[in-house]
Amino acid sequence: MRRLVLRTLAVLGVAAALIGTLLIGRDLEPPTFPVTPVSPTLRPFEISGELARTLRPGAGGPLNLVLTNPHRFDVRIRSLVVGLRTRTTRAGCNGAGNYTISQLRGGYPLVLGPGSTPLSTLRPDSATWPRVAMRDLPFNQDACRGARLSLTYTARATR
Repeated sequence: MRRLVLRTLAVLGVAAALIGTLLIGRDLEPPTFPVTPVSPTLRPFEISGELARTLRPGAGGPLNLVLTNPHRFDVRIRSLVVGLRTRTTRAGCNGAGNYTISQLRGGYPLVLGPGSTPLSTLRPDSATWPRVAMRDLPFNQDACRGARLSLTYTARATR
């Protein structure tokens, strides 16, 4: 399994932004991302995930994220946002122009117990999970075949 650890950018409260990569048109082991809290009382937790489907114009799929809590106590995820960067690994394939992100739907907080918990355990209905989709545009999108998208995950959690 490929693991990708990236430097995180702390934001207000117990939150952090991180960058992920999603390979379009191929299977890829999902990378794991550390989320570094600002609070000295909470250790970092990780977010990883995978797209269950290959993207093609007009189609998308849910992201079943896995949240890993390193603590012996529950943490409460107060917000979770998936973002998309414009740049992809393929020339001529604009991420924001060719793909869309739908956010996690439903109420907060998500109560995350110790250890790794897939979003499917916290929210069994995949229709509420974040989604990545490829737009079906009125021109040839072959430039996006095999492109890697850069996703950002921003989460805020409290004890």
